[in-house]
Amino acid sequence: MKRLELSLNQKLIAFTVVVFVVIVTVLMVNDYLTIRRESLKYLKEKSITFSENVKNGIISLMLQGKCERVRNMMRAISRVENVEVLHIFDPESGLVTASLEDRYLGKGLPKKDFGLYLVHKGKGPFFMRDGDEECVVNFLEIENLKACHNCHSPHKVHLGVIEIKLSLKGIFAVIKRNLMQNFLFALCAIILFSLVFSYIIILLVDEPLGRIVAAMEDVEQGNLIKRVPISNNDVIGILAQKFNNMVHHLREAKEELERCHQEQVRRASQMALLGEIASGIAHELKNPLACISSALQVVYNDMGEKEGNKPIVREVINQVRRLDTVVKRILDFAKPVNYQKEVVDIATLIDETLFFVCQFGVQKSIEVNFAHEGSLFIFADAKSLRQVILNICLNAIEAMKEHGKITITARQVPRETISGKHDYVELSIKDTGCGIRDDHLVRIFDPFFTTKEQGTGLGLAISAQIVEEHGGFIEVESEVGKGSLFRVYLPAYEKGGQA
Repeated sequence: MKRLELSLNQKLIAFTVVVFVVIVTVLMVNDYLTIRRESLKYLKEKSITFSENVKNGIISLMLQGKCERVRNMMRAISRVENVEVLHIFDPESGLVTASLEDRYLGKGLPKKDFGLYLVHKGKGPFFMRDGDEECVVNFLEIENLKACHNCHSPHKVHLGVIEIKLSLKGIFAVIKRNLMQNFLFALCAIILFSLVFSYIIILLVDEPLGRIVAAMEDVEQGNLIKRVPISNNDVIGILAQKFNNMVHHLREAKEELERCHQEQVRRASQMALLGEIASGIAHELKNPLACISSALQVVYNDMGEKEGNKPIVREVINQVRRLDTVVKRILDFAKPVNYQKEVVDIATLIDETLFFVCQFGVQKSIEVNFAHEGSLFIFADAKSLRQVILNICLNAIEAMKEHGKITITARQVPRETISGKHDYVELSIKDTGCGIRDDHLVRIFDPFFTTKEQGTGLGLAISAQIVEEHGGFIEVESEVGKGSLFRVYLPAYEKGGQA
């Protein structure tokens, strides 16, 4: 079955109409029950008054010796009121002595009526259902007054019982008629209210929201100059204002992004050109430097121990070797690397790397701690990643004074945490060094950027390049005077294939 989809204004109209119908229904039901309750109360009181009037009239006629007029009085009363049954019967035998209907005269009261008398005598009027009709019944006993002793035995307590049954058909017909009128009025009110409310919803909600949706569609197509006209200060007007502000900020962000992109393209072009130049220079310098280094080594070996210039030659050789190292690193950074990837246990890789790190940290009494969560595997070139870890750790050692601390942890991070396509292995390297300034932090992965006197500025650049080519990335947090935290994320190895 296809699900019925309703628009917002249809939902609002349907909800409001349903609430309105429920309220009207509750009010009508409450009104009906109140009228019925008050009507029954009135009929009960009226039954008592009517019964007393009948009783007093009968007693008056009998005391005057006009017993033959009792029946005429009963018939006259029945024409005025809604009387269905009017009997006078003996309370002991149930013999009917007077009635509106001749067929009951001289006969016993019907067993049903006499049984009701025995149950309700002396209790006043009560309601009952006779077939399809409701009625109020009252049994009123006629006392044996002293004035009646002339004709009746003084030992008899009651001379008779008056049974009066009043039909409620007429009053319920009035109640139902009023209820039907109220229902028709409520139905008309609901229809009118629905039409008016629908018009208001369309005018105040549907049309403004439609304009906003149309503007959203234009913005979705790339039109960031689209604006929604604001005519009211209600919640939809505020929504339109917020939408316009959002589009304005999106346009500014897009322009800023385009400027940044152009700047990055320009900078990338410059870096590429610089890389080509540096690579060319490195190629040109490599062989001459090797020759110079070899020649100086020969000169140095031929010099006697007492030669005054021998220390100078030794220092020149050291500087030439340093230049040769820089040239090799430039060539390593510029040339493409053929990675030999395999399944690597990150814990084993770190343990092997920390053996070398600790050798450098011994001189400053630097403590190195490593902790990991279970077995963590990646698909990578172990030699290259060892270089990444070593570069970051050596930088940390250089940034720390004596008795510093390096804390290394490894754990697996679910893909949902960083919105990736797969799970990652997170390698955190935290130090207690001097930290990195904010203006330097944004440039630490740029080639040839360094704050060290003896640095080349290629260590972190090469590390970032290696991690990126393995499908990962590096995040850095640092605070001056408190240390730095490097997080290296590498795709976790998944069984059945590469990460």
